Amino acid sequence: MNKIIEKYDNVDYRVLSIESCKDEYDKFTKELQDRRKCGLNNEYEVFGDNIDSISIKCGFQAMTAIVLFIPYMTEEKIKFSKKSNLSSHACSIDYHLIAKNLMSNIVMDLKNEYPENNYYIQCDNGPYNERFFAIKSGLGKKSTNSTIINDVYGSYGFIGLIITDAMIKEYKTQEKHCNHCGECIKKCPSKAISSEGIDFNRCISYLTQKKKLSETEEQLLKSQNKIFGCDVCQEVCHENKNKKYSNIEDFKRDLLYNIELEDIEYLSNREFKRKFSDRNFSWKGKNIIARNISIGRGK
Repeated sequence: MNKIIEKYDNVDYRVLSIESCKDEYDKFTKELQDRRKCGLNNEYEVFGDNIDSISIKCGFQAMTAIVLFIPYMTEEKIKFSKKSNLSSHACSIDYHLIAKNLMSNIVMDLKNEYPENNYYIQCDNGPYNERFFAIKSGLGKKSTNSTIINDVYGSYGFIGLIITDAMIKEYKTQEKHCNHCGECIKKCPSKAISSEGIDFNRCISYLTQKKKLSETEEQLLKSQNKIFGCDVCQEVCHENKNKKYSNIEDFKRDLLYNIELEDIEYLSNREFKRKFSDRNFSWKGKNIIARNISIGRGK
């Protein structure tokens, strides 16, 4: 397994037996469901189905989870992050496309070693709760602001999962948590983060995607310079100091740092989605992005 992953520069990984953590996984997802009942999770927060129902959806008995940390922060991005009106992860082409391509290549290599087995890949969209596997395997620390903090790359990365019915030897490290220094709590512009975790309904990143905003929510957006996403809690996190940058070429090419109203005001929604089809904000459509730009300009 190690020889396969070593081919892919700048990807950290762990391997976890699904059977060994099945009960803990179901408990974890139940707690997320309880948070939603209390109004602390929005519609984008995935709690995940139970393991047995997921296996049915995948069409095979899930036995092993290969958990990947795919870093996206490059040296160039960090230099321009303060001037950009897009969150750092949105400056590159859509990370879903990058992750899918990378994991598909890994699966091709796995099939050479385990040709009779089945594989399912997921990054962000899918029935599995990726955060659980990242924390449980030791791939990343559980943080106050809900990000996963990798020892090598910090929190600037995405979690990818390769689920298979192959029996692959576990490779996990100690489960860790951040030291809860409180900087993300103090600096969060919308006070969405507390010692209890994060209220996703107040998160600026969520507000930049929300269809309708209250006057208070508009004022919160107006105080920030981002039209999609928010990086504040990651920028102030000491766990992100002196970390290794991503060397994945797809995160370095076709970088886009700003979108201005003049760039999109004469585009139809269809034209907007076509122009930005390879960007992860395109699915929100022109109107929400244009609204956010206008709020930022004080209109």
